[in-house]
Amino acid sequence: MRKISSPLSCLDRIYTTQNKLEPTYNMGVTLFRDNILRYSIIRERFHEIISKLVEQQQYNNIENQTLMRDIYQMLIDMGMDNRSVYEVDFEASLLQQLAKFYQIQSQNLLHENSDLFEYIAKISTKIEEINQWAMNCFDNSTKERIIEVLNIEFITKNEEKIVHMTEQSILSILTSNKLDEFEIIYKYLMHIPSGYSTISNCVSYYLHEQGKSLEANNWEASAQHLLALKDKLNNFLDIATKYDPKILTQVQYRFTEIVNMNAHLVKYISSLIEDMNNFDSELFKKLILLYYSKEKLFFELHYQKFKQQLLSLLPNTTDASLFIEKILYAKDIYSAFIRAALHEDKVSF
Repeated sequence: MRKISSPLSCLDRIYTTQNKLEPTYNMGVTLFRDNILRYSIIRERFHEIISKLVEQQQYNNIENQTLMRDIYQMLIDMGMDNRSVYEVDFEASLLQQLAKFYQIQSQNLLHENSDLFEYIAKISTKIEEINQWAMNCFDNSTKERIIEVLNIEFITKNEEKIVHMTEQSILSILTSNKLDEFEIIYKYLMHIPSGYSTISNCVSYYLHEQGKSLEANNWEASAQHLLALKDKLNNFLDIATKYDPKILTQVQYRFTEIVNMNAHLVKYISSLIEDMNNFDSELFKKLILLYYSKEKLFFELHYQKFKQQLLSLLPNTTDASLFIEKILYAKDIYSAFIRAALHEDKVSF
């Protein structure tokens, strides 16, 4: 069209301007779009080519990428600074063809992989390939829509199967402390409506089973088990979910339930702290377990006792250097308590 419009530029300057007509280039583009590109036979053939290019899925094929890019640029140019022609005559068909293709691929992957992490790992690889391919061929808007179609076909539409696979996988992942796998699964489950409830239910079941495994009458071992479990859960919540509020609430509820499964455990921890004469970091940790007790009074009483012991360190003296020395000592002890009991200076759960 530019070759045709160039020799007709004089016509644009005089005739089209005086008669308030569209420039010859714009008129030519409109005629080409309506009479050639949208002619039924050509339109069908055009969509067949799109379908064939999608089926090839040769993401590293330079010829494929070049052809896709040329089609994209031609249709963008035909829109004359507007994406409407591209979206109607190409993008809509492209996304439809990709949806059909991804649906078949997702079913094949589900059939080949019964393990959720393996399935998601292959989806991740595919997303990386498609992301690069889309960046080379289209603009960012189309790339995002392609990734959205992929997520719908590979994850959202397979929600029931993925939930079943999740229930089988997460318990093993939590037991084995595989933070990286949990993080990836969490990320992808957020694409399905029941993602939150699925993860929450799995973590809840895991915690319930951990509570049942506490050794009866061995309260020291039970306390140590709960402290180790709390540290593990903090790591999962921090690294894998960034303390997702919905997951955190469920973990807090279940952990509280475990602590209160046996009143003898709470009384045992309380008796240890009653006899506390020295600032012991392990006792500080156990003090925090009382926070989850239904008998909150235990925690409040012992925490107040700890503060009184801390205040007793401060001398009643006018010696400034001695006073500062004791203040710093008390600060170090309190910092040790925070690190030990509240998990590295932050109240996690």
